[in-house]
Amino acid sequence: MHKSTVLTFGLFESSLVMLSAMQLLNNNVSNTAMAQGYNDNYYGDNSYYSQYPTDDKKYECRTGPFEGFFVSSVEFCKHVKFDDKKRDGKVGPQGPQGPQGPPGVNGTNGAQGPQGIQGLQGIPGSAGITQLNSSNVYQIFSNVTQIPNNTGSTVTAVCDPGDTVINGGYIIEVLDDFSSKINILRNQPFGTLGSETDNAWQVFFVYSNATGTTAELTVKANCFDNPPLR
Repeated sequence: MHKSTVLTFGLFESSLVMLSAMQLLNNNVSNTAMAQGYNDNYYGDNSYYSQYPTDDKKYECRTGPFEGFFVSSVEFCKHVKFDDKKRDGKVGPQGPQGPQGPPGVNGTNGAQGPQGIQGLQGIPGSAGITQLNSSNVYQIFSNVTQIPNNTGSTVTAVCDPGDTVINGGYIIEVLDDFSSKINILRNQPFGTLGSETDNAWQVFFVYSNATGTTAELTVKANCFDNPPLR
């Protein structure tokens, strides 16, 4: 009977010692969790995030939703989509415009082709005229025109078609030189109807004579012989 009582008391005392040890162990675990700043209600599983460095959680996040916490790998701090706004509530400056893309294929002009080779040089033309002589200048005379006393008349000498007048003059014939009165009112180049350049020489002549005789007028033109167009 004495031995049974002693055994029972020993078992009861051992139970008290184990209960005390379990309570002490639970308190240590709770204090350690509180010291590391775990909060299961906000952060979920507290086995990854800590506010203090430990042997297995030595990396501190600088940005992202876990900024300020120590984690076991930097991968927890990456691959986070950030808002356009900064943490102080201000919107950052707009970035520069990107480069313009290449033009589309449809509806655009093609690239310019290479320049073609230079063509053959043409045949040189004949040498131009360097002097006036009988080979390129000729004279044209008008018909002899009768100018009665106290009258006047216009007489013209015309070059060949396509040629140009250089200069000209006139010839007057009267029977009584001393009693005749001669007035030349026009003595100049003249362009006939439809001519682009002057191609004739024209004289306007007025004559009077006390004896009533008639004068004769002939106009001449010196013409340049233009070569025919090829």
